[in-house]
Amino acid sequence: MLANMSPPEFPAALGVIRSVKAPTVESAVWESVEHEKKVSPYKSVDDLLKAGNTWSID
Repeated sequence: MLANMSPPEFPAALGVIRSVKAPTVESAVWESVEHEKKVSPYKSVDDLLKAGNTWSID
């Protein structure tokens, strides 16, 4: 159908259009974020700041 479209009535079709069943980049990023939330030992910024070697100034 796209190949039969011709100028000037229609824009010229360029490139390849196909349907692919694959996760989107956005869904992959959010899946990665959720995974890291589950496995991270730090549940908040406060946990991160209090982890490791800390000191106090008197």
